[in-house]
Amino acid sequence: MDRLTAVSTTTLGLSFLVAAASAGLTAAANVPDRRRVYGLLRLVGTPLKVLDRARTRETALPLLVLAGGTIAAGVYGAYQLNQLADVSFNTSGAIQLAACVTGGALAMFAAIGGSRPPLRKVTAAPEQTAD
Repeated sequence: MDRLTAVSTTTLGLSFLVAAASAGLTAAANVPDRRRVYGLLRLVGTPLKVLDRARTRETALPLLVLAGGTIAAGVYGAYQLNQLADVSFNTSGAIQLAACVTGGALAMFAAIGGSRPPLRKVTAAPEQTAD
């Protein structure tokens, strides 16, 4: 049972690291991919704050849904294993889960914040193109 707990904890931690890396890559990759759209939106007068808010939501909402589903599946699986092993609820597991969720959320917000400078650079001097 101790080995199962260690493997589960490690898997949970690695899942959150992968999710945080995914958030960073998604947030950073969206800016250059949409450079033309952001430039045109800035050209017609869309405030940078609106673009930043939309980009944040576009990155955060799918991650929140994915994280919520992962947490629900993990809690359900842990509950089933606890019942199967006839073990009561373990508060240290809940603390580890809360730490992973907090760490994942902080990493996600750091990744979103890290993609603000590229957004500002891409939209700094919008140029009108022929097409």
